[in-house]
Amino acid sequence: MHPYLFKIGDFSVPTYGILVAAGYLISAFYIYKRNRPLNISREQISDMILFAIIAALLGGKLFYVIIFWDDYGLTFFQKAINALKDFRYGFVFYGGLIISIASVYIYSKKKNINFLTFADIAAPAIALGHAIGRLGCFFAGCCHGKPTDFICAVKFNNPESLVAPHLLGIPIHPTQLYSSAANFIIFAALHFMLKSSLKHNWKNGLIAASYILLYSIARFIIELFRGDARGDFIFAMSPSQIISLSGAVIALLFFYLARKTKNAKI
Repeated sequence: MHPYLFKIGDFSVPTYGILVAAGYLISAFYIYKRNRPLNISREQISDMILFAIIAALLGGKLFYVIIFWDDYGLTFFQKAINALKDFRYGFVFYGGLIISIASVYIYSKKKNINFLTFADIAAPAIALGHAIGRLGCFFAGCCHGKPTDFICAVKFNNPESLVAPHLLGIPIHPTQLYSSAANFIIFAALHFMLKSSLKHNWKNGLIAASYILLYSIARFIIELFRGDARGDFIFAMSPSQIISLSGAVIALLFFYLARKTKNAKI
């Protein structure tokens, strides 16, 4: 497609980077507009968003290096350097999400902020930002699908795209668009749930758990159509499918426990 938004001599701006940045900014704006239930300062909101973004970038890169540990026979340091050279690829979403959640949880505990309340507000924002970021994947050609004759198949002809060379010019599943569409739908559902929860005083964490469940299901299915390298498979499942399955189980367990317990400050 269009890996670069524009080029001027040796200077180039990747479309992926611009759309991912836009996703982060729009997500942050969404959280800012809906932080009333938290009753905390804008400075603390800014800190949590900043920590979450930095952790997401570092976690995404770290998990990429770990998942592709055996590729090319490189050392961990060499892989880390290579991963940082090109910001058009080399991010594992689940890695960024997990490390981001951990960093925000630690911050919220130190500042005596209800983590689950923040998570409920952040969940729709994450889905929205991810939906926009996946459009960047489409333009870059990463996270692409398998060959198909399906009606919505696309061809990547640009040699600078990140599609596997042997798939250039061949109709493949636009899995990036599948993921983007799924995240937009999840955002719409969670946004509606958030508005309803503010009116009816839902238990903390239900929206965040709903996000984990919905995204885990969507990601598990979309992985079936992916055609790019995704690390070693275990029991015929990719690393992302294993994490998706684990996330779905955790979300369902949360729903079960939420029915039996009162709201807790976590």
